[in-house]
Amino acid sequence: SAASVMTFDADDVLFSDNIKLNTDNSILSFGANDEVFFSHQHNEGIRLQATSAATNNVVNVLQLKHNTSATKAAGIGTAISFETVNDDGMTLECVSTDVGSSSEDYDFVVKLMAAGNSVAEKFRVTSAGNLSCAGQFAVNGATPAAAPDWTVTNKTGTSRALDADGSLADIGDRLAQLIDDLISIGILQ
Repeated sequence: SAASVMTFDADDVLFSDNIKLNTDNSILSFGANDEVFFSHQHNEGIRLQATSAATNNVVNVLQLKHNTSATKAAGIGTAISFETVNDDGMTLECVSTDVGSSSEDYDFVVKLMAAGNSVAEKFRVTSAGNLSCAGQFAVNGATPAAAPDWTVTNKTGTSRALDADGSLADIGDRLAQLIDDLISIGILQ
């Protein structure tokens, strides 16, 4: 009946088929005090929620972990895939670039679908904080009263001033040219 409650005294319960929570706003909770739970949001999706006593720090509400039974190598990582219908539209990846003991490095990678092709890397932030972009940077908006002077220094120590005259389009054009220069000499990918 609708009010029935089943209690299991064993540590584990094994189902050999599907489990269905058959009502809108169903909740699947975890912990002795139900402090972490998934809830069904009617006609929208799933919400993961956690309650803690933290007031001024970040809490890992969701942790995605990929283990391997083999020896890890550069390129191993964890991703989230965003799909519509049957298409992967975007993936967010945390991918290793160095797996040496005490020297592990991971990059954050955004891959997007374009023109119906498979998702491909469009944006990367390296473990050193460097940014690479597969497309062009676009700057849009009104002209500010005064724009800052920008200087960009590449890996070889060469600097190039982006002395803006107050035009955002001018800054964008100069930045795009600098990025193209850095790509052509192999500093950026």
